[in-house]
This record gives sequence, structure tokens and C-alpha cells, in this order.
Amino acid sequence: LKEVEEAGLRRKKPKKNQSKPVASSEPIAPAPAPANDTPSVETPTHTLFLENLPLESTEMMLGMLFTQFQGFKEARLVPGKPGIALVEFASEPQATVALQGLQ
Repeated sequence: LKEVEEAGLRRKKPKKNQSKPVASSEPIAPAPAPANDTPSVETPTHTLFLENLPLESTEMMLGMLFTQFQGFKEARLVPGKPGIALVEFASEPQATVALQGLQ
């Protein structure tokens, strides 16, 4: 104990007016689960989310790339989010084919 005191590692005494936790008999409600509105990679959808695109990418370039796949509807860049785009297909299976074809 003497060595600890000399090293300046003594336990601080609580202040007299310091509040202490109070036990409650009421049960604590669990925190609500965070809302996860973004679809996971496994969730099938007819819209593909593209990210990490070159900043020079245009909607026309994306359209030319995806027109080779059946069911292609439109490609749109997300305003204010450089390098991110959405590509829409007529159905989920058509979007899946395009996704697999470009990986």
C-alpha cells in the first residue's frame, strides 16, 4: 500500500455531495432496435446500388453499360453524392443477372 501511495495511485475519496446511483424496483425497458432501412446485400430488389464510381461517371455512361442487360430501365446519379448511382430494372431477376454479369 505504501508503494502505491508513493506512486500517486491512491484511490480518490468521493466528495460529500456526490450523487450515488439509486436502485429502482422498476424494470428497465430494453433500448429499441436501431432502424435499418437500407436493404442488405441479400435482399433481392429491382434497383442496383452502385458506389465507388469514378467521379467522371455520367448517367449516359451507366446507361450504355447497362443497356446490354434485359429489363434495364434507367440509371441515375445520386445528387450531392459523388460516385454513387442507382440503376433500375424491370424485375429483380433481371437486376440479379446484370449484377452477376458485371462482377
